[in-house]
Amino acid sequence: MADELETRLIGLPVQVRWYTSIGSTNDAALDWAMHGSPDYGLVFADHQSAGRGRLNRSWITHPGAALAFSLVLHPKPAETKLASLFSPLAALALCDALQKFPILRRPKACEIKWPNDILIHGRKTGGILVESIWLGNKMHSAVIGMGVNIKPESIPCQKDLLFPATCVEAETGNPVDRFDLLRDIIESLISLRSIILEKEFIDRYQHLLAFKGQKVNILDENRITASGFVSGITPNGDLLLEDEAGQTMSTITGDVHLRPS
Repeated sequence: MADELETRLIGLPVQVRWYTSIGSTNDAALDWAMHGSPDYGLVFADHQSAGRGRLNRSWITHPGAALAFSLVLHPKPAETKLASLFSPLAALALCDALQKFPILRRPKACEIKWPNDILIHGRKTGGILVESIWLGNKMHSAVIGMGVNIKPESIPCQKDLLFPATCVEAETGNPVDRFDLLRDIIESLISLRSIILEKEFIDRYQHLLAFKGQKVNILDENRITASGFVSGITPNGDLLLEDEAGQTMSTITGDVHLRPS
């Protein structure tokens, strides 16, 4: 299976480390990044037993049912000034890849739930966790971890869900080759990275932003810290909210999450 994956990725500037089973692809990628990983070093796991999302939430990947991978990036000097855009970069890349399915090209089919979740028809399908390594005040590398529900068995039990979930096969109505989807994600990420510092990048993210115009609550450890109508994001990826009086405020990417109010 590892050979098949490498064959599918021929032509892309990636170096692959395959694991039949692993605790966390991000942990493996962070270690590799510190010990010589190239740009676009890819850690892929068929089974991930201790994957994590934001706020230390778990993300378990059953064999053959989902995508669980981490990608090492070595930021260029200009990119380190807006390192907060690596999570939007991954989110846009996943949406781009999903929109290759005709049924998911419809308006509102694929959306980004700020800051790091991908929704299909309003249900969570993928999550992103970006972790960085800094040497003093210099960013050495960033690790983009991504999990994508492919098959129905990848969807967590209802009692474990914090937000409604789905999978790609359920939404497309067809079998999905996860290696093909992975290739599409990486191709899109590489292409989008070339415009990450341009206005076009933010515009494309804004177009896919979920809950736009809707009132939401921002929560930190289940405590509401802000409320307002989603209006967009800033050039560095912060969420913009508008209050009842029409005043705009920004919320930084951090230990917060969204729920429609």
